[in-house]
Amino acid sequence: MSGPVRQVLRVKQQSAAFAAESLPALVSRHVRVRTAFSAVSIGTEMTAVTTRPDGTALGYSASGIVDAVGAGVSEFQVGDRIAVYGAPYVHHATILDVPVTLAAPVPPDVPLEHAAFGGIGAIALHGIREANLTFGERALVVGLGPVGYFVALLLRAAGMDIVCVEPDARRRGLAQTVGSPVVEGIEAADGPFDAALLTAHGSDDLLGACGEKLRLRGSLVVVGDLPVTISREVMFSREIRLSVSRAGGPGRYDADYEAKALDYPLAYVRWTEGRNLALVVQRMAMHLDLSALVTHTFPAADAARTYAEISADRGAALGILFDFKDMA
Repeated sequence: MSGPVRQVLRVKQQSAAFAAESLPALVSRHVRVRTAFSAVSIGTEMTAVTTRPDGTALGYSASGIVDAVGAGVSEFQVGDRIAVYGAPYVHHATILDVPVTLAAPVPPDVPLEHAAFGGIGAIALHGIREANLTFGERALVVGLGPVGYFVALLLRAAGMDIVCVEPDARRRGLAQTVGSPVVEGIEAADGPFDAALLTAHGSDDLLGACGEKLRLRGSLVVVGDLPVTISREVMFSREIRLSVSRAGGPGRYDADYEAKALDYPLAYVRWTEGRNLALVVQRMAMHLDLSALVTHTFPAADAARTYAEISADRGAALGILFDFKDMA
């Protein structure tokens, strides 16, 4: 393999291994990033490791240092600290080529370890926006994995009254450290709520159980990858509004916005996935303390062992980072 290469973590025989690939030419409106840290999305990645074909690239949220900028880039320069989000541009990889619409500057007082979770935070923030909550309203957050934890953290930072549901005692303890009331099961959540945000798998009637905790005309927002099954009776009795949140926000999967890095006009699309990412990373310097979120940091080269440990006990970890310093 001639020319510069990068190492990309890919599914291999229901585990993961790094594979070398040639670096393509850097295209216009993209930046080349030398990865410092990448965040593990536990649910998404464990599902991919066990169900997706060999060769599937893993990961979607990272941070690092700008190594080069493509033509037409004025937003960043070489040496900038940066957070990036979104496959197929962002994976667990040593070097990433990312459109500027999926990148955000990292404030000087925000650790790159925390900024690596920016993409996960953008997903959580977009789910909150889909709930259309206003100041003084109450929210039920179901599941306290990385996305659910971020949802709770953002809602608390916004001054919302929330109750979290998490069956794992260790994750309940982590939520309590940031002041989030948390119960073991939905039946213990004292409603009614204006919205319920679901970020984790559960029983087949999970949506229905959450719906029964809502006020009349409340909102159900599915943020995680879970079956959307709810009876019409529950929906009708409360005239529930159901929304399936799509990743980090408007722009996701739009080739013009992502591959061509053509941003939407702010006056017409206020919160794109890129602007959600930028806001989350910016707020890490002021209102979002991720110290309790980051529970494990592994050398990126030990990825296979990391997934094996997660598989053995998912509840033991919450925020997992891969550190790329030894793969530079």
